[in-house]
Amino acid sequence: MRYVSTRGGEPCGFFGAIVRGRAPNGGLCLPQDWPQLTLDDIASAARRPLAQTVEMLLLRFAGRELDPEMALPAVREALTAFGHPAVAPLREYDANLWLLDLARGPTMSAPDAEMQVLARLIGRTATERGGALTLLLATDGHDGPAAVEAFRERAGVGLVVLFPADGVTPAQRQAMTDPGALNVRAVEVETDASGCRQLATAALADRRLATDLRLGSIGSENVGRVVVSAALLLAAGARLGAPERTVSFGAPAGESSVAFAAEALTQMGFGSGPVILADGDEGGLAGALAERRYGRSDASGSTRGMWSSAFERLYFEAVDRHVVETARAAQAFAEAGCIDLSPTVRHRLSQVVQPVSIQGSEVQGEVMAALNVAGERLDPASAAVAAAVRRSGATALGPVVCPRLSHPAWGWAEIPRDLASDLPPQLRRPAGAMRCDRLPADVEALGAYLRAFAGLSRAA
Repeated sequence: MRYVSTRGGEPCGFFGAIVRGRAPNGGLCLPQDWPQLTLDDIASAARRPLAQTVEMLLLRFAGRELDPEMALPAVREALTAFGHPAVAPLREYDANLWLLDLARGPTMSAPDAEMQVLARLIGRTATERGGALTLLLATDGHDGPAAVEAFRERAGVGLVVLFPADGVTPAQRQAMTDPGALNVRAVEVETDASGCRQLATAALADRRLATDLRLGSIGSENVGRVVVSAALLLAAGARLGAPERTVSFGAPAGESSVAFAAEALTQMGFGSGPVILADGDEGGLAGALAERRYGRSDASGSTRGMWSSAFERLYFEAVDRHVVETARAAQAFAEAGCIDLSPTVRHRLSQVVQPVSIQGSEVQGEVMAALNVAGERLDPASAAVAAAVRRSGATALGPVVCPRLSHPAWGWAEIPRDLASDLPPQLRRPAGAMRCDRLPADVEALGAYLRAFAGLSRAA
C-alpha cells in the first residue's frame, strides 16, 4: 500500500505515513487507493472480537509492511487496559440513536484506543529500523493525556506535546505534565490551539529538522489513528445490522480522528448515509455549504474558521484528488482566511457530510436532557454530536452511531462535587509536581527545544 500527500510529492509506505503523520509539504498522508470492504467484511465484524476487526483493517492499510503474525498480538495487548470486555460498548441512548462508548480506556477518552495501537506500531518501527524518533502532538487537551499514557517509556520514541497557554482544563494539564514519563515533555505555548497546530506543522515542514530528529506527528490526521477509529465504527455499524441495514455516524467537526474515520468508511464502501458533523465554528463547514465560502475574515483581518486537516481531506476527495488544486486552496486560505467553494465541490461535500451548526445553549440543553432523561453524563463534545444528530433528522431513516468521546470530568475547569465524589481510578490523579516548559509560538524556538530534547531523550 502506497500513501500520497494531499499536496503532492513523493509517495511513501504505511510505516512512513504513520511515523510522519503529515507529509513534509504540510499535506496529509492518505492511501493512494482506498481499501475496499466487501459485504462479508462488514457483516463479519459483528461476529468477530474487536481486536480482529482492528487487525483486519490494519492489514488492509499496511499491505505487506505489517506482519500478520505480530499484528493481532499487538492489537490485543493495546486493548487490554480497557474497562469493559467489549472495549467500546454500544447502547441505545434514544430511539435509533446509539452511544458508542469510546471512553473506557486508560485515560477515559476516545483517543485511547488509537494511541495505544499507534504507540506499538511506531515503537516497532523505532526498534526494527534503528534510530530514535521524535514525535509531536499539538493538542487542545482532548488527546494529550492519551498520548502521554500510550507513549510513556516507549523505547526509541520521544514525545513532545504542545498545548495552548490557558487553553486546557486543570485535569488535562495535570495528566499531560506528569513527571513520571522520562521520554515525554509537555510544552505550554503562548498561543491558542490553532496556533499550536500551525507551529507543529511548520516544524514538520523544516526538512533539516525533520530529517535530523526523525520527526513525526501523531495528531488526529495520522492515518494509523484513523484506521483504529474506523475499525471501532465498523464494528458498531455491523452490530446494528450493516450492511443489510443503513447505519450512519455522527462526529465532531474539526480535527477529530473520529470524523476522519467515519468519512473514511464511506470511501471504503461501507454504504452509510452522510456523516453528521456537529459544527460550532462560524466559518466552518455548515456555513460553507450554505454560503459557498469556507472561513471568514473580519474587517481587522483576523480569521474565523480554521483550515483543519479534516477539511483538507474532504476537499482533496471533492476535487478528485487533484494535488495542485488542494495545495492552491490551502495556500489561498492561509493568505486570505477563506476560500470560495465551487458548486461541484459543495455538491460533493454534501454527499459525504451533513454539517449541523450547534450553539452552546443546545449543547447545555443536551447535557441536561441526557442526565435527566437517559441518566447519562455526557461531555460537551459528545452532547454537541447528539444534538446535531437529533436536529439532522437522520434517526428517522435508520440507526445513527454517536461517539461518547470522554469522561465528563475532563471538560470542567472545576469538577462538580457530585462528579468528583465518584471519579473512576483513572482520573483520581493527586495534584503534585508537574514538568512543563513554556515557549513562544516561534518555530526557531521550538526547533532548538526539540534538538535539546532529542539529545536528552536519546542519552536517557
